[in-house]
Amino acid sequence: MIADLYDACAEANTGPCKFPRLAGTAEQGQFYAFYGSPIYVGEGTTKLRTVPCVTFPCGIQGVRGEATDALYEVPIPEGARADPSDDAHMVVYDVSRGKAWELFGAQYSAVSGRWTTRGGIQWDLHGPGVDEIGEPGTAVGAGVPMLGTILRPEEIHLALSNGTGVVPHVLSGGYNSPRVRCFIGPLAKTTDGDDGRRWAIPEGAILQLDPSLNLDKLDLDPAARVIARTLQRYGMVIRDDTGAFSIDVENVSVEDGATPGRARLWSDLGIQLNSLLALQGNLFRVVEWDRALAHGSNCL
Repeated sequence: MIADLYDACAEANTGPCKFPRLAGTAEQGQFYAFYGSPIYVGEGTTKLRTVPCVTFPCGIQGVRGEATDALYEVPIPEGARADPSDDAHMVVYDVSRGKAWELFGAQYSAVSGRWTTRGGIQWDLHGPGVDEIGEPGTAVGAGVPMLGTILRPEEIHLALSNGTGVVPHVLSGGYNSPRVRCFIGPLAKTTDGDDGRRWAIPEGAILQLDPSLNLDKLDLDPAARVIARTLQRYGMVIRDDTGAFSIDVENVSVEDGATPGRARLWSDLGIQLNSLLALQGNLFRVVEWDRALAHGSNCL
């Protein structure tokens, strides 16, 4: 199936679907500093923490029968904070150990000095980048990996400096009310979609900006053009019911507590919440998926 995103949004009568917001790009204290995901590097000297999973079972990608009551040996640096929204996302990775941890509902207690999380997952940085259907653990509605799909400011800097003009991976985000009881592999392993109408886009599906679109005719600054080209080449995977058409970007304003100086990285690039205003929903399409990768009772 290939369909215009605009058609689905028009049916839903949801204005926020008109163009993709870049939540997480604002500076600290502004509303849209919420909802983007902070990413922290766990270095060898960072204290390793056990993070209890207090609401949903956690998991380890590629491992079966793992303990699901907590995430173990998580190198959360001092001064780290989760996204201040209700989602409270946080990503931590350690290159030397080849692991990454993704949390949602992450919360730190200054009294106990301990972290807890509502749920989460540990990823193998040398693994396939997807988890098996039915395995526990996720930090987003569809089980899509966050690290590797979140847009980061350094990636745009590199795309501008090396002349490619493209971030070399699929992006991730969501829109209002994905389809219930349907998700598309291999990136998704479950769904939190709640819309029973069959035109609704399922989680795991890829949205692509029309590749034939001439970006020179749109009002885009250089950094926004990199994002647009990336959406033309790689698209974005629907990973969550976000309440608005949005692309997840690194929340550098939240990271500033652990790594001072990061808060202005998006504004230094000229990127703001509405930088993609020119990319209206009718310029996107849903990429046709292999029926063998569609899972659930409400898939076409």
